[in-house]
Amino acid sequence: MHTFALRRRSCWVARALGRNPLLRPTDRVEACVILVAILLALVAAPVCAAAGVAVYGSRARLYAEQAQTRHTVAATVIEESTDTHVPHITSISVRATWPVGVGARTDWFRTARRSKSVTALIFG
Repeated sequence: MHTFALRRRSCWVARALGRNPLLRPTDRVEACVILVAILLALVAAPVCAAAGVAVYGSRARLYAEQAQTRHTVAATVIEESTDTHVPHITSISVRATWPVGVGARTDWFRTARRSKSVTALIFG
């Protein structure tokens, strides 16, 4: 029966810093590279976490601001797109107009069905 045990001498840290004359220089370099990689990962983890928190916070503020400024309006379809039929696409493009303050605004939208009116989510 074979047993496996990690002894203090066989540890890669001991390889990098030990005085064993039988170790090749490449073994020592490999152990040092592993040590540097582990230390780099330990240092980089908090930096990446801080960057993630900053991005999350800025996006959360942006989405909250957008939620405050958008509203639903009923728009009237002016024309439908003349695109050829594309398989597995269940939406069509329509050009619609809706009232804004004093005048009206016109833009293209994607909708699931053909209709004379479309409900759009407008920013601003």
